[in-house]
Amino acid sequence: MAGRPPIEDLKKAVVELVPDGVGTAAIAQEFGCSQRRVQQIVKAVGLARLVEPVRPHLDDVVCEEACRHGDNYGVAMLLGRGVYVAHHFAYSWHMDLACKLQEYGIYVGALIDGDSRKALRLVALVDKLPVTIYDKLFAPAANSHGLPDQLITDKGSEWFVPSKRNTRVERFNYEINMRVLVPVRRLINVLELRGLLDRYLGKHVYAFSRVMQPLVQHGLDLLEAAWNEHSVRPVRNMEHSGGIPNRRAVLRPHPGGQLKLPLRFDGVHEYEEARGRPLEHTSRDDGYDSEWCARPAARARAVAAVVGDIESAWCELQDCSYTRSIDAYLCFLSYYN
Repeated sequence: MAGRPPIEDLKKAVVELVPDGVGTAAIAQEFGCSQRRVQQIVKAVGLARLVEPVRPHLDDVVCEEACRHGDNYGVAMLLGRGVYVAHHFAYSWHMDLACKLQEYGIYVGALIDGDSRKALRLVALVDKLPVTIYDKLFAPAANSHGLPDQLITDKGSEWFVPSKRNTRVERFNYEINMRVLVPVRRLINVLELRGLLDRYLGKHVYAFSRVMQPLVQHGLDLLEAAWNEHSVRPVRNMEHSGGIPNRRAVLRPHPGGQLKLPLRFDGVHEYEEARGRPLEHTSRDDGYDSEWCARPAARARAVAAVVGDIESAWCELQDCSYTRSIDAYLCFLSYYN
């Protein structure tokens, strides 16, 4: 105990020095005791708030770190979440791909209007090449509805946001996954359990993808029609944001009229000319039947001939009746054996 300062002297020093701005570490060093002991006394005598950094000091620290590290550190921490704004139809479109079954050559492209939340286009794709997305997803929607003020995606450089903030279409992906892709996933489980489908064999994936495309598209068509005629909930803190998507799109039109793509406009060619080099037009996994890849309508008719009635086949798939789908897959696969 020798050398330890008397408790009364230490308390007296704390009461005198702390209000003057002397820190607990300096007091502990001066009196030869632990800083923890000084902090206990500060708390006991009711001076704890005096040793906490004042707010102006904290603001100075934040500003300094924001300038030193940039927006990702300072501004992102200071700015709260904003309120989503879309003033009218086609003010913003949100585009994304649902890729839960990409290992089996099945992708779903979705395009959602930000204001009305209308599903503008849902399409089954065999790859996610930019050319495919433009030709099959964006261009048909632009031809039907006109060009939007902004197209928001989670890729690229303009109107780009992280996927977690592309909420209009990211939330809709749940509907795609649960109402369309889950029945296909169950079929995949059955095929893999029986040893009939191997995702590491290109011809297996190719055959399965081609057989499933018309069925998936039929499911997407049903989902799009049902979604656009059902009532969506209002968005928090936004008045008059609920309602039926189709009706909202009509009642809240674009105020200035929308530009449309010029007749026979080849957006891919124009982009390649400006870019100075061609884009990739063929997926690396599509080497088994180039003719059918280039003729999706012919492929759909051929698959329909194998599967039979698409609507009945889709209903059977939802009812977990897989005989027709498995027979069609094996028949299609036999072309490449």
